[in-house]
Amino acid sequence: EYIKTYGAKRSPDLYLDSQVKIADITYGNGKKKEAYLKYAGVIDSYRNLVKQKTKIGSTGLGAAAKSGFYVLEPKYDDYNAIKLDNKKTLSANIKKRLTLIKPLRDSYEKVVLDYKHGEWAVAALYQIGKMSDDFVLAIKSSPIPEELKTDAQKELYQYEIGEQFRPVEEAALEYYAKCVRTSAEYRIYNDFTEKSIKSLERLRPSQFVADLEFRAKPGSNSNIFESSPIIEVK
Repeated sequence: EYIKTYGAKRSPDLYLDSQVKIADITYGNGKKKEAYLKYAGVIDSYRNLVKQKTKIGSTGLGAAAKSGFYVLEPKYDDYNAIKLDNKKTLSANIKKRLTLIKPLRDSYEKVVLDYKHGEWAVAALYQIGKMSDDFVLAIKSSPIPEELKTDAQKELYQYEIGEQFRPVEEAALEYYAKCVRTSAEYRIYNDFTEKSIKSLERLRPSQFVADLEFRAKPGSNSNIFESSPIIEVK
């Protein structure tokens, strides 16, 4: 009703926010394909407003950034759908995943750079870390070659696999750490921050110790953390 009555003229921020709320409701009702189209529509509206040199505040920027994050979900799901649990397809599927990591990572980085909105920058950085993390976890749980019979042989194989794909794990650590640093620097705390902290503790428990004050639960009454646009992610 707001969109029909006022369009973008009265408040570009509320116009974009109304659009993203419709997309959220559609997504929440399980109509994901339809929701993705609506999120894409928010992005189109945002870009048109930018072309018209319309002043857009934090609310509108957040709506566009959220949409930018969610339209990537189908590609992320396609990436995760490539399984590493079959000996016959293992080598080919490893290559497929590695081929998809970089363009998907670049797309999430564009969410950070294009919108410069703290809350969804944190989400995108977490998602990049998780993408690499999921890959390594899938590799480590992939089938062991049948010709390896002894425990020693199997342990050596697991060690060599870990070493071979250590750069991917290091990338996961890098982006989880970026997510946490960005949250702290711009005073934002959300579920993505929490999940990044837990992932860092899991991967490097001796290196990453979460600050108790920083780990205030999302939704608490504390005003330590708040959402805000950002200028740069270091």
